[in-house]
Amino acid sequence: MAAPDDRFTITSPAFLANPAEQLATMRAAGPLVPVKVPLIGRVLLTTTDAGARALLKDTRFVRDPKPVTGKSLQQTFWFMPRFLSVLTEGLIMKDGEDHRRLRHLVELAFGRMTIEDMAGDMEAIADGLLDALPRDRPVDLVPRYCRPLPLHAISILLGVPPEDRDRIARMIKPITRITPLTFLAAAPGLWRVIRHFRADIAGLKETPRPGLLSELVRAETEDGALSEDEVLSFAILLFMAGHETTVH
Repeated sequence: MAAPDDRFTITSPAFLANPAEQLATMRAAGPLVPVKVPLIGRVLLTTTDAGARALLKDTRFVRDPKPVTGKSLQQTFWFMPRFLSVLTEGLIMKDGEDHRRLRHLVELAFGRMTIEDMAGDMEAIADGLLDALPRDRPVDLVPRYCRPLPLHAISILLGVPPEDRDRIARMIKPITRITPLTFLAAAPGLWRVIRHFRADIAGLKETPRPGLLSELVRAETEDGALSEDEVLSFAILLFMAGHETTVH
């Protein structure tokens, strides 16, 4: 692998604030660009749509390293706190038949829900955030509107009770900005979120309520059901991945 290019630092504040110029330089450098990522080390980044699609469809590349290295994800990332091992059970960390099983079960859960059922709550949250903005001075919409709205929207999607939403939003806030450099600051919040949802999922087995979490708990086919860790991992994935993309 070629040495990482010092120009390409994808975790720097400057890049995150204005990535367009550097991304253009990376594309000009070729379809694969070597960079160094904190905690992970050297990686190759695809810089074209065609390259990314070819990589994702190539079965020689896997998410689970065990068939290749003999080590599980937990063993590979041995430095991760033990409570984070649940994240290795998620859909995006699986390959082949295991991935298809999880995807099918998740699709069953989503199939039982409709956007119309959530529209009223979504509109109320959006209107409330707008009404709370000051009218006598300029406002930065990212922290005051763009960031909290997806958090509340995902809470509605999952079926988090209204009385729990603000508390979970406070716990999840550091996680939504997580990078390898800010992981230690975000870890306590992530631990609290995992603990909260693990207890909530256990309760949903006895007392279901409307929302995706309950649907995930009861999703089952002839191939089995989602385990508690798989449900929990998917809920955390929605918050961490779905939230940040929606904000941007």
